[in-house]
Amino acid sequence: MEKRLDISLYKGGVSVLIDRYLADSHISEEELYFFLGFGFVLQLADDLQDIASDLREGSQTLLTLEQNPDTLEKLVNQLLQFVYRLFQGYPFANADFQKFLLHGTIYLLLMSTQMSQEHFHKDYLQKLETYFPVRFPFLNQYTKNSALYPQGINEKDLLRGMDLFL
Repeated sequence: MEKRLDISLYKGGVSVLIDRYLADSHISEEELYFFLGFGFVLQLADDLQDIASDLREGSQTLLTLEQNPDTLEKLVNQLLQFVYRLFQGYPFANADFQKFLLHGTIYLLLMSTQMSQEHFHKDYLQKLETYFPVRFPFLNQYTKNSALYPQGINEKDLLRGMDLFL
């Protein structure tokens, strides 16, 4: 578990930190921690939505090592708490942008959990649903019947949309 945690932090955190560095090479210590943490969260969101495909392909992530729904739910809860602490610890110049980015990140995690719903208890998903702006059945139906994607939206298109949103 610890090795997978290190890999996720490195893979996600460093890629976002490099993007930030390319935008402006002056990085404060607070920015370093925030962008490493934010990249880590994005990596875990990706791993969360890819549980089924990672299991089929034999990829080991934090979320494929243990297939007990109770353990996965605990990991998702810890990730959500980490996101709140990460955003509280970084001094955003624009409070509205901070709120927008925080909500978008939480929604990404909730949607990612819903996309891997077969790995979670139904009552857990129902609790998470109360924090999402639309009901999960609507989300499922929308992704299958979107006017933009008459054949149904695929995971890559959905992820691209969330990336653009964030």
